[in-house]
Amino acid sequence: HNDNPDLASSLSDEMQFIVDDIVSNVESLSTHRYGCRVVQRAIEHCVEDQKNKVLESMISCHQKLVVDQYGNYVVQQVLAC
Repeated sequence: HNDNPDLASSLSDEMQFIVDDIVSNVESLSTHRYGCRVVQRAIEHCVEDQKNKVLESMISCHQKLVVDQYGNYVVQQVLAC
């Protein structure tokens, strides 16, 4: 956990392009061998607003992710948060 709000804000700004890409490609990333790890880390480490955008983007494909060999790990990460 980061106790420096300025640093956390700066990091979240620098991470926004990654979050935007995840949101645009959440299904293909979540069902990819390595992409699913990127999505999991984003859910785990992004600030609340960014995390919510990723989660909202998953709603349309959640049924596929639950049964996918990699997507299920992303769903488990959502449930663990």
